[in-house]
Amino acid sequence: MVANKSNSSIFKGIWFQFEIENGVKVSVHCLPTGKEMVYVGDALVSQKYTVISGVHNFSANNKNYTINTGHGKNIIMGDIFCSLFENGEHLATEEQAFFQSKGNLWFVLLVVVLAFIFGHEIGHIIGEFMVWMKS
Repeated sequence: MVANKSNSSIFKGIWFQFEIENGVKVSVHCLPTGKEMVYVGDALVSQKYTVISGVHNFSANNKNYTINTGHGKNIIMGDIFCSLFENGEHLATEEQAFFQSKGNLWFVLLVVVLAFIFGHEIGHIIGEFMVWMKS
């Protein structure tokens, strides 16, 4: 499934959209897990897992294209940049963030803190149960 426009979400990932010759669309989908997928039209042409930056090479319309992805200016907000190159020449760059506002970031941090507290309490209960079983 290819998005119709560039958009971003912490749960659905970031979509970048570029247009090359003859109105052909190049779509790049970056997930928070590090998985990146590049589509030309509706066809998947490259897929990789990346940690810091990714490079995807593909051909379309008898030309070689490269997609470079990486962390943007604000890593805390989940900024990701995506650049398109045609035969080594830079065509376009877009930058988006997983968190569009600080409100979303606070929500995710709250969920992480609550998950940590919940995990700690479950671990404590299991530990107490194990001690009780030994005695």
